[in-house]
Amino acid sequence: MTEGVFTPAHVLAEAIRRREVSLEVVEAYLAQIARHNPDLNAIVTLDEDGARVKAQEADAALAQGEEWCPLHGSPITLEDAHSTSGMRTTWGGLALLADYVPEEDGTVAARLKAVGAILLGKTNGPEIWPDSVFARSRSHGAECGGSAPRAARPRRTRRARHPCVTRRVARSRAAQNG
Repeated sequence: MTEGVFTPAHVLAEAIRRREVSLEVVEAYLAQIARHNPDLNAIVTLDEDGARVKAQEADAALAQGEEWCPLHGSPITLEDAHSTSGMRTTWGGLALLADYVPEEDGTVAARLKAVGAILLGKTNGPEIWPDSVFARSRSHGAECGGSAPRAARPRRTRRARHPCVTRRVARSRAAQNG
């Protein structure tokens, strides 16, 4: 089923709805992550058990004739900046949020789950914080985070920070320095 991890999402979702594939899709994605993530550090938080449970629920729903919408049972990942209920969300590795677990989903996670997507985990984000818990030495260095490790290129220049980011970094450093 490893070819399924390269299948377009709409094709995969249709195959799941037709019951041609099911839990094995999630297992194939988890196997792919296990195989490549140690070198890439693309997935910074992984919920294998939760994904398997949700995939079993998706299969059971299909067996009863229920369909959860367009992405029924389709595995996804989200960038770490998106709040996800019960799953660590550090907003790009901000040290201040290293152990933060939101109680509710943000808009993106809620909408994707509402259309049947199964959240496997969170991807590494771009290095936007100077003291990221997911430091460049543990990341692929791509601007787009864990979503495209093949595009990995070290940054040569720094962009100007948005004023809100600059204030947050200053407050974070002040809090750390006491």
